[in-house]
Parts: sequence; structure tokens; C-alpha cells
Amino acid sequence: STSAPHALLVREKHLPAITSLSRATIRGLMAAGRFPPAIRIGRAVLWRRVDIDAWAANGCRWPAAEGGAQ
Repeated sequence: STSAPHALLVREKHLPAITSLSRATIRGLMAAGRFPPAIRIGRAVLWRRVDIDAWAANGCRWPAAEGGAQ
């Protein structure tokens, strides 16, 4: 196993360790558009760690950019 929580791109299985949320909660947030979007590289579905960190720093709101929908 690699140090995925410190990687630039993160797989879904590592999101609970990074966010302290269950996979079910994360999926619910994704379905509601309240979690950073995933990117697809081949068959892999990944999240940019910088997006996850920005989401957390913004009070777990997405989009994290100023002026985004709340």
C-alpha cells in the first residue's frame, strides 16, 4: 500500500481517512453536488487532493470558490 492520503490524486477508498466521513456520506454529498467532482483517468476514478483540502477548508462546502452556491 502507498501513502495515498498524501498523494496528489486520491481513490475513493482513501476518502474516508482523509475526510472522516463514511463512503455512504461521501456518495450522498456527491449526488447532491456538495463534494468536489471526481476525475477519470482510464478506468480509475480519482479526486484531486487539493480540491478535497479546499472543500474541507471551506467548511465542507462545494464549490469552494468564493461566490459559489451554498
